[in-house]
Parts: sequence; structure tokens; C-alpha cells
Amino acid sequence: MPLFLDKRFLLFAALCLCLSSCARDRPAAESPVESSRALSQATPAGAGPLLGRVTFSGATQKSSVAVQGTDPCATATSAQGPLISSGGLADVVVWVEGVPASDSAPQSVALSALECSFEPRVSSAQRGAVLIADNKDVRLHSFHLRRDDRTGGRSNLQNLVVPSGEPPASWPLSEAGLIHISSDATESMQAWVFVHERGVSTVTDSDGAFEVSGIPAGNWTVRFWHPDYGEVARPVLIPADGPASLNVSLPPP
Repeated sequence: MPLFLDKRFLLFAALCLCLSSCARDRPAAESPVESSRALSQATPAGAGPLLGRVTFSGATQKSSVAVQGTDPCATATSAQGPLISSGGLADVVVWVEGVPASDSAPQSVALSALECSFEPRVSSAQRGAVLIADNKDVRLHSFHLRRDDRTGGRSNLQNLVVPSGEPPASWPLSEAGLIHISSDATESMQAWVFVHERGVSTVTDSDGAFEVSGIPAGNWTVRFWHPDYGEVARPVLIPADGPASLNVSLPPP
């Protein structure tokens, strides 16, 4: 074989060996799935939380209602009016509108009749939860459920009659909206359950304070609703690296 052919063959073999070694040392390209996974891990699913307080800006507090009749509730005075403590307003629904539905949201909402009152007076729930109506009082109570359009109009849903000492009754909250609950025997007993399709929600405590978690970072609208003092909406920016705060007053100006 001619010498120049041997040199050309050796040069070609050396080039192939170099290319093979470079390919082994180069890091593998990231697949689209791996890129997407890395992005989701880098972006928090929920930032916050959102902290705040609702204060009462009205002139006077709504007075209690004396219960009339001959049953055990006749001697009681309803405490179902607005609860105002140190200027803070309790029983305000705080709803962050549009947040994707949560898989960890409670699957049931408990409502008890006790001492001629419903407790809690105001609740919030994600659509699909179940209302558990429990009578802990000494007399029979009904839990009369009506859909409330927030302007005074109501349509019947169901009337759950629960004798004293009997197991609780239940009702599926299968539609979003506001549900008003009353007792047919005791007019002063009233409660509300705010059922939402999307979003996260809570209800203010006895001092008007609230905390909402699970809100992705970004701009959102927060709605505040109270059965006696109406509704307001406020924008809020949820940062990715810390809590946000928002304070409002009801009733609206």
C-alpha cells in the first residue's frame, strides 16, 4: 500500500477518535419535559399569605333581637347580630377571586344550632363540599336553606329538620352562590354559607382579622362581604417572596 494512503487513513482514524471523545464529554441536552419540571419547581405554587383586618366604619352597631314565643328559645336573646370587637368586624367573607380551585379545601362545612343560635353565623366553602347540619340544642330545629341573590330575593333549596339529640343532616353544596339558612321556629336564627367555584376564601375572626394562603404571586381581586354591611372589592399584589397585607372597612362609603 502506498505510504500516503497509510498517512491519510491514520489521520481519518485520529479525527474519528477525537469526535467520539468530545461527544462523551458534552452534557446531554435537557428534554422539554425536564425543562417544564424545572420551571414548575422554580415557580412557587402559592405565595403570600395575604393578611389583613376588616374594621367597622358604621355609626352604630345593630341591636340584638329578642326572641318571642313559648318555647325554650323565648327566654333567650339572639346574639346573631354583627360582632364588633375593638373596631374589628367578624363574620366577613374574604374571597380571592379567580384563584384555581384547591384540592386541599375542606370537604365539609359544619353548622350547629345551639342555645337558639346558629354557629358559625357566616361560613365559606368551595363548591362540592357538604353542609353538615347538627342540632345541639334542647329543642327541635329546622335548617331552612334558600339561595340568596344578595338583594333580598331568595329561592327554596331544602328544609332540613333535625330533632334534638338526633344525628346531623347533610346537604351537598353543588352550586356556587350564597345560601341563607334560617330556623322556621325561631325567626332570629340566621346563617349564611358563601359557596365559590374558583378562588380561595376565609371568614374574619372575632377581631376582624383574616389570613388567606395558597394564592399564586401576581395581581388579584379580593372581595369582602358581610350580611349586614354589604360588599367591597380591592386589588392586591401578592409578591413571590413574602406576605401581603390588605385592610378594609365596612360598610362601604
